[in-house]
Amino acid sequence: MQAKDRANEFRQRCQGLGIEGVTLHSYRYSWAERARKAKYPRREAEEALGHTCKAVHIAYARRAQVTVASLEEYESAADKKVVAVDFEKTGQSGATKEESPTGKPECQGVGAAKG
Repeated sequence: MQAKDRANEFRQRCQGLGIEGVTLHSYRYSWAERARKAKYPRREAEEALGHTCKAVHIAYARRAQVTVASLEEYESAADKKVVAVDFEKTGQSGATKEESPTGKPECQGVGAAKG
């Protein structure tokens, strides 16, 4: 069944049931709005809906009522996700020292500055 046929079938069934103002296309808008409200990744929503243009997807999801969390809520969530590691206790420093071509030791590893 082609998309045009599905839309006609849906429209006829809605008319038969006395339902007005609903189309198959309205479900696409609704899905895009729900995805945005749920903070579903935009690129994945675009892919799911078959949108190849960011502007089209934004138009579909524009009416979504999005609630933005406060900075405190994000900080609290981040604190719960961060795992503290005591490198001194585990015997790991998170960095290694290597000799550079100039003969000076360089520190490489997590958070180490280059140069």
